[in-house]
Amino acid sequence: MSMKDCRVTFDVSIGICVKDSERTIREAIVSIVNQSFDKKRMEIVVIDDGCKDQTIPIITNILSKTNFSLRIFSTNGGGLTKARQMVIDNSCANLVIFLDADMFFPPDFVQKQVELMEKNPSIGVAQGTMIGRKSRSPVAELEDLSFSSSFEIGIHRNWRRNPQALGTGGSIFRVAAVEAVGGFDKQIKGAAEDADLTIKIKNKGYSLAISDAMFEHEFKRNLKSLWKQYTWYGFGMHYFYHKHGSIRDTMMVYFWPVTFAWSVIRAVLVFRATKKKIAFLLPSYNFFRATAWWFGFLNAHLKGYGHE
Repeated sequence: MSMKDCRVTFDVSIGICVKDSERTIREAIVSIVNQSFDKKRMEIVVIDDGCKDQTIPIITNILSKTNFSLRIFSTNGGGLTKARQMVIDNSCANLVIFLDADMFFPPDFVQKQVELMEKNPSIGVAQGTMIGRKSRSPVAELEDLSFSSSFEIGIHRNWRRNPQALGTGGSIFRVAAVEAVGGFDKQIKGAAEDADLTIKIKNKGYSLAISDAMFEHEFKRNLKSLWKQYTWYGFGMHYFYHKHGSIRDTMMVYFWPVTFAWSVIRAVLVFRATKKKIAFLLPSYNFFRATAWWFGFLNAHLKGYGHE
């Protein structure tokens, strides 16, 4: 499976898969340049998934002024799953951290993630703790309040203590664990490539973890973008459902009555802690997200995605 030709090995590869991300990529790359981790022990592997804007020139311009080892590959528009796998195939390190173009790592992020993996060889994947990028957009603020670990209850709290699957962006992967399960499933057309891979790694005997290393994520700023994102999630999870047999907890979270009831409780908790009146929009907001998720899920069902 490997295509790598490593004359120099590193402790960690930073995998960056991009497609038309010129609005946010500059800050994302600068956040890597500012890492406290020894630059000689890091490499950067960029996958161009069909960029038609200035994303790649921005990356090369910034990193040309540094001592980073940089390699750039192209999927020829092959999609995110193929891009993720290309990072693994071309990594010259035992660990890979994925940085998405709309994510920003504080200076100690890589150091904390690498140290966690070095001290805990049983961990196959560790996801950082995500916080929302400061934004004036009400949609982004509501998304941040929905994701914040400060107000977790029920299923969400259990997921954090004992994650069954993890996301890719902001996560550190043990390359040996990824290769042991055959890597990313290239048949996946939408989202869920992360859940599919990490649950396979867990089933292989590795543990999954959510670390204390925080990173910032820029959430969607308007309802149109949010709808597109969650229909994509639902579409991908339909494939995951047919492949793995059950997504009970995820379906429960997006089941409208549960979504609404959970959001009411969370709204009260958020308002008590922050005094932000926008918290009371959480029930309607999460109802909207759940509707988008089910729309994507049912659309995948009608198209037979995953039925084979």
